[in-house]
Amino acid sequence: ALAARVNLLFDETKADLRHSEEWEAIIPLSGDSIDVDAAIAVDFDDRDFTPDGPTDPIYVVPDFNLTKTAIKSAQTALRARLYTDETIVLQRNAELKLWSRPGESVEEFRLRCEAAADEGADAAAEKIRAKLEKKHDSVRAALAKAEDRVAELEVQKEGRRTQQLVDLGGSILGSLLGGRRSARSMAGAARRAASGRRQSSSTAARLETAQNRVAEKIEELEQLEFDLQDAMIEIDDEWSVKASEIEEVDIPLEKTDITIEDFLLVWLRS
Repeated sequence: ALAARVNLLFDETKADLRHSEEWEAIIPLSGDSIDVDAAIAVDFDDRDFTPDGPTDPIYVVPDFNLTKTAIKSAQTALRARLYTDETIVLQRNAELKLWSRPGESVEEFRLRCEAAADEGADAAAEKIRAKLEKKHDSVRAALAKAEDRVAELEVQKEGRRTQQLVDLGGSILGSLLGGRRSARSMAGAARRAASGRRQSSSTAARLETAQNRVAEKIEELEQLEFDLQDAMIEIDDEWSVKASEIEEVDIPLEKTDITIEDFLLVWLRS
């Protein structure tokens, strides 16, 4: 038989891969030529061979001449077979620009993709946070200012209402019922009271405007919350899809990456 030891170099720049494997096989010498397709893959090392044969051996030799030319032809055929048949399969996530490593399971690679997607989602969320934080602070400041204005106008409105009641009771109604003042003087007091009512009405209008301003700012804060909720859902969905987009990729050999280290003539003990 022939004992073949071949070094296979799998090289893929996109995957940042440079991975070597050792391929070993025994090729039985039978028939009228060396048939590399009959190779039996085995795992052997130098300790499996000895230069000394057994006592009184009977050697079985092939039915053809084992020439240097036949050996070279067999090596060429073996390289051709390995070039065609031998590949390694990697997992690839094009969206995340990730490749699995030789020996890494599909589940391990999936978890690595999920971790990378989590990092991507966190980065996207941070951009959203930075964008909305400034707007949120601005709306909160405007809301606080509007609430202060409402409180101020409520005090003014309440003060004017109380003063009008006092003036009306003391100057108009009291004078009329008591008969203490003339119609002209009471008319003047009435005009002053009417002016006070107009001022009170104006204060009420400003108060309503301020209250509407408060409501608007509260609605803006609520909308920011809704926008953030929608953005977080969208980010999570987007990166979850990216994490799941895993495909198998066959990494073939190049002819120059097949190196025959040993091609030994051996006899196998029966």
